[in-house]
Amino acid sequence: MLLIFGGLLGAVAVAMGAFIEHGLRGQISAEQLGLMMTGLRYHLVHAGVIVAIGLACLRANPCGRFIFWSGGLLTLGTGLFSGSLYLTVLADQPGLVDVTPVGGTLLIVGWLGLAFAGGMRLRSGP
Repeated sequence: MLLIFGGLLGAVAVAMGAFIEHGLRGQISAEQLGLMMTGLRYHLVHAGVIVAIGLACLRANPCGRFIFWSGGLLTLGTGLFSGSLYLTVLADQPGLVDVTPVGGTLLIVGWLGLAFAGGMRLRSGP
C-alpha cells in the first residue's frame, strides 16, 4: 500500500509542479506562489520517503509496525499539509491554511516514528 500511495503522491507532485510552473506562474501573487512551492517541496520529499518505506517493507516482510505507521502518518500528513496549501490558493479559501499545522504535526510524528523504529532495530541487533 505504501508503494502505491508513494507512487501516486510522486506522480501528483510532478503534475502539480508542472501546473504551478506553466499554469499558475504570472496568474497568482508572489505570496500564493510561495505557498504552492512550499506545498510542492514537502509533497515531493515525502513522496520519496514513503516509497522508500514501502520498499523497506517489501524487503523485510512484514515490516515493523512503527515503520508501517510512520509511512501512514507521512502519507496523511503530506495530504493535509500540501493539500491545504494547494487548496488555499486554488480554491481561494484562506481559512484552509489552518489545516496545514495538523499535516505538519503528522509529518513530525511520522519522522519520529521512523527514528523510534530505527532505535528499536539497533536494540534488537542485526
